[in-house]
Amino acid sequence: MKISKIKISKFHQFEDFELDLTYPKGHEKAGKPLDKVCFIGQSGTGKTTLLEMILDAHRKSYQRDVDKLLPFEASKSSAISTFLQKGNPNEIEIDLFNPTTFYPKDSLLYTPLFYFPSGLPSMNLFANDSFASTYNTKNHGEIGSVKEHIFDTGELQDVWNKFSNHVSSYQIEEANFRIKLTQKVEIEGSKIDVKKEIEDWKANNINPISIVARECLDVFLNHFYLAVKTELDDRRHANSIQVYSTANGATIPYEHLSTGTKQIIFTAYPIYQLLEDDSIVLMDEPETSLYPDIQREIIPYYTSFDKNKTSQFFFATHSPIIASAFEPWEIVELKFDEKGKVYRDKYYEGENHVDNYRLDAQILRYDQILTRIFDLPGDSDAKRAEKLQELAILKRQVEKLKKEEMENPNPETQKILKKYLQLSDDISGTWALSRHEKN
Repeated sequence: MKISKIKISKFHQFEDFELDLTYPKGHEKAGKPLDKVCFIGQSGTGKTTLLEMILDAHRKSYQRDVDKLLPFEASKSSAISTFLQKGNPNEIEIDLFNPTTFYPKDSLLYTPLFYFPSGLPSMNLFANDSFASTYNTKNHGEIGSVKEHIFDTGELQDVWNKFSNHVSSYQIEEANFRIKLTQKVEIEGSKIDVKKEIEDWKANNINPISIVARECLDVFLNHFYLAVKTELDDRRHANSIQVYSTANGATIPYEHLSTGTKQIIFTAYPIYQLLEDDSIVLMDEPETSLYPDIQREIIPYYTSFDKNKTSQFFFATHSPIIASAFEPWEIVELKFDEKGKVYRDKYYEGENHVDNYRLDAQILRYDQILTRIFDLPGDSDAKRAEKLQELAILKRQVEKLKKEEMENPNPETQKILKKYLQLSDDISGTWALSRHEKN
């Protein structure tokens, strides 16, 4: 199930507000719900509010009786279920899209939902004593087959407890195998190829840590020259995960891991472990504590866990780098009008067609994204404007110099030329760029 439209008649700063969340005409998926959506806009325009509205609609869908959900409405190419959530005086309408079925069981009620609020929980998921001895099967918000994951400390704890139990079971099985192998060697002696026996056992009993490392965590940890330890070297860490440096092999204590590294682990593993087909994933500020070069990679990384490409991802961000990972029709920029109400700034003119979009964060430079999409002024501050004016004056002075003055400059001309070249480099960033290339 995917959300194709959001309508809000009146709620705080939203009034007669409507979002079309489908691909535009001319796209190969024209008319179908977007696979991913990026909410951007000034603080207070409602980016997080929209995420929470989707969450609230999902929650209230299972607080109602199934037979009270509005039926599907048939159309030629799709089936659209309209779930209407009424309050007084607020009204929020979410249109849902399903291309194959007409049954209420495929409504928002049965859509798995994941919500990652902004910020990190204060907990050490790698500490051995952080894991419970048995997995808590409670699924936050689960009623019947409803699945709603709010990734606070409790939900994260549940996810890692389950993983810990898998690891513990594997380690117990391995220990038992080694005991039996030792007994076998004592009886049969040199006839036993111990190394081969162990290799064969491991080939048939895959270490859960190595699976998670290979398919999930190492994919991104390698950007930081880090990786997950797959072999146990200390019984004190039997039920936990250890991270090591790929540069020197040293184990990195949890408290020494960067906040950005923890952010990735806290968010990526639950998506990898729990994501089902037709899920909705809501993530607020995915850029938290991540350096710009890593931010650009994080969206493709998260969405890569949707192997069958059936889920829908919503991101709310303040980062122009995160925004650059989205096609123009996937970006929802929220702005205030003159009455303080929120509207969507459209990036196209005329018909909503792929050829009519005039802004595309994927092809703009980052400074252009800041000025043309995030609406920052062209100059960073008054000092830059002052220096630009000074540079313009120097440029005119240089242009007035005669050829012989340029070839054999006197001290005053040398001073003008030096100042002009230096200021030009400072403003354009040429000096910093050349320094970076040298390094």
